[in-house]
Amino acid sequence: MGATSSRAGRKMSLYDQLMARGSFSRENGTPDVMSGALFFEELPPDAALEELLAARLLSFDTLASVPQSGRWAPREVDIKKHLIVHAVDREADLDGFLEVVSNAPLINGQGSSAPWWEVHAVRPREEGAQQMLVARFSHCVADGIGLMQVLTALGTTADGAAYPAASFSRAPRPARPMLSVLVDVVRSIFSTLALPVGAFDSELPINPPLKERRSLTYPGHRKVLHVPYHSLNVLKRIKSAAGAGHTVN
Repeated sequence: MGATSSRAGRKMSLYDQLMARGSFSRENGTPDVMSGALFFEELPPDAALEELLAARLLSFDTLASVPQSGRWAPREVDIKKHLIVHAVDREADLDGFLEVVSNAPLINGQGSSAPWWEVHAVRPREEGAQQMLVARFSHCVADGIGLMQVLTALGTTADGAAYPAASFSRAPRPARPMLSVLVDVVRSIFSTLALPVGAFDSELPINPPLKERRSLTYPGHRKVLHVPYHSLNVLKRIKSAAGAGHTVN
């Protein structure tokens, strides 16, 4: 099964080009592969999964292209090269599998002629166990909101329809004196100018070499940690308490 991007050679952003070269990873050891795990009561059969990936993911041009000369160059996509199927004994083995695959390089990684992503379907043999999809992308392919859009596209209702978009309404901001706004602008400018000299920033043409700064080195090994479920309202309260100018990921 194959498909191509409907867009021809969109120009990559400077950030995407840096990530495609692995700049950040080389300098301070930070991972350049984003991994996300999705859990299901039951996964569709392999053939249906291939159809789902082709229908849901290849509409994103970065998933149907490879970085080439500063542009996203469309490629013919063989879904079978991007969907890898596994079996484990028990549901309890899913965490161990996730750690192993999250620490492995991409099968279709940097330098590959195929788009830089993969999806692992993991089915325990244990009856009634949860099943898992592990979606992995080069950092230049998807990041932040873009990654969430990709992962959301993998989920459907039982009849195969897309989930409805979540409702969102931004609370009105109270009026602020002009002087307060100007102070925030000036503070933001100085904060941005100071970023390149931070101890943990990557080495760029505009900042001092890392050897002249105290560098944060990432050891490279990822671990799975379970965090109790919490409501979105809890995050909203944290965000409100933190105030404007703070982001909660």
